[in-house]
Amino acid sequence: MLNMVDISNMHTVEPKIDEYLERVYRISRSFGTKRSYHCTLKKFEKFCNCKSSLPNVLYDLKNGKQDPIDVLDEFYSFLSKQHLKNSTIIGNLSVTKDYLNFHGMKIYSEDIKQKFRTPKPDVFYEEGLTKSTLNRLLQNCVPKLRVAILMACSSGMRVGEIAQLRLSDVDFTTNPTTIRVRRETTKTRETRFTHISTEASKLLSDYITKKTLNTQSLDPYLFMYFDDEFGSFEYYKSMFAARQTLMERLRETVLHIPELSMKNENGQNRIHFHAFRKWFKTQVTTAGQSDFAEALMGHKSLKLVYFKQSTEARQKMYQQMEPFLTLSDFTRVEKTMEDLQGQVQSLSLELEKVKQWRDISVKYQKR
Repeated sequence: MLNMVDISNMHTVEPKIDEYLERVYRISRSFGTKRSYHCTLKKFEKFCNCKSSLPNVLYDLKNGKQDPIDVLDEFYSFLSKQHLKNSTIIGNLSVTKDYLNFHGMKIYSEDIKQKFRTPKPDVFYEEGLTKSTLNRLLQNCVPKLRVAILMACSSGMRVGEIAQLRLSDVDFTTNPTTIRVRRETTKTRETRFTHISTEASKLLSDYITKKTLNTQSLDPYLFMYFDDEFGSFEYYKSMFAARQTLMERLRETVLHIPELSMKNENGQNRIHFHAFRKWFKTQVTTAGQSDFAEALMGHKSLKLVYFKQSTEARQKMYQQMEPFLTLSDFTRVEKTMEDLQGQVQSLSLELEKVKQWRDISVKYQKR
């Protein structure tokens, strides 16, 4: 009996998706980036299945039977029919181009421009948050979420950075309280220091005390439960769960209060964690310290390469900015009330003097 040769896979190319994703992780050192790239490749694979299959498409591309730019153009049309945002489409096309280059296609941006134009990112109007809105939100939050919101509003940290904070990253001995954002948790992979307001510091201190009493142990992290090696996939899952928990609790809180369920022009909630970061930037910039805000937030720009402050200068500058970042300054309210009471007493005395002079004047005229 003759042995039958399977020729079904002779005209295919091994996709090597896992190998490509490992390369992506090696460069980015981010499980989140690896995950987003994988989602994009699954969309591309779905698109290829409509034509034949991913291995067959790769084979045709490698052997010149198809133009890779034509494939990207068709993939662009495929994504457009799924009602995705322009920024999402741009990102998916960029990842797919990189994946095809990984297979030796040598696709250049200038060649793509000769064939088609990628969409422009959508820009929507976004209403800024106010102190009254934030105070209303804080009044309806659970303690854990309230602490995270105050930290975000007064420091400019990202929600992922807040979720990964350790107890050792918080220094209550300085004025104001100092937060060390570790390089492995930042988007730019650079360590930076920021601060939180007095009201946020007090709530954070109370939160840590209650957490320690409830667990009978000193957990190394403020918002996530993890005591294993940093950088492992288990660490990423714990971080992702902690971040999602904070975001979901915020979403639920906003949803149950009609006055807070405001929407932006793009249909998304006006209140979200990145909006707190924008509020921080707006407040500090309004106070005339834009570069200072950028430095605390960890933005990457050429001018910040030369914007370097000493610890003392940074603390002093933050103290000047703190009134703009404080949401419920009861000390200032009490001081204002005292001033008003003093003014009322002074006016009462003046009024009493006027009455006495008027009475004396009336008696003198009668005589």
